Amino acid sequence: MARQSLDSGASYVDTVVHGSGLTELQLRETLGDLTHTVRFPVDGSVRIPLERKGGWFTMYAAGDGQPLQELGAYALKLANPVYLAMAVCSHNATSIETAVFSDVSFQEIPPNRTKK
Repeated sequence: MARQSLDSGASYVDTVVHGSGLTELQLRETLGDLTHTVRFPVDGSVRIPLERKGGWFTMYAAGDGQPLQELGAYALKLANPVYLAMAVCSHNATSIETAVFSDVSFQEIPPNRTKK
């Protein structure tokens, strides 16, 4: 997740795998706006990187042992600095969910360099 601020209604974008396996890009374009989703026909993703280049956020996904594939991109204006986080949500106020995150990394790639 990348958020504009820690305000509960802040603009944000995230990549999500729901308990059902459904894979989505979710975002809120402006402070207090509704959350919008872009669903992808991919189930069972175990890696869901989110990449920011300029004003574009691109979602990638891969199953266990599979190469990453680009699912889609969305233009969203988030000014620097942004907050980065990992999130778990049950969507049910009476339910507690748990998750295991592993091999987590956050990278900043200077604009004049490319990824290796």
